[in-house]
Amino acid sequence: MPDFAAQLKGVAAVDGKSLRRAYDHVDGQSPLRLVNVWAVEQRLVLGQLLVDEKSNEIQAVPDILEWLSLTDVTITADAMHC
Repeated sequence: MPDFAAQLKGVAAVDGKSLRRAYDHVDGQSPLRLVNVWAVEQRLVLGQLLVDEKSNEIQAVPDILEWLSLTDVTITADAMHC
């Protein structure tokens, strides 16, 4: 996917998601949290990264964008990244 993403043009949307209803009440573990990069025109997920429990979405976004090596692409993200 990084090779495909390197040739991508257009818009890529970055967003973090928590898996709904995945809280483990028995062990007290929080749900999975992922950061997704979505190629808007191609309607394709370019990548997902699991966010570490002791981290957050803001710290994970630069890692996945570096891994994908996007160039000449407009990146959109929610207000959390301003």
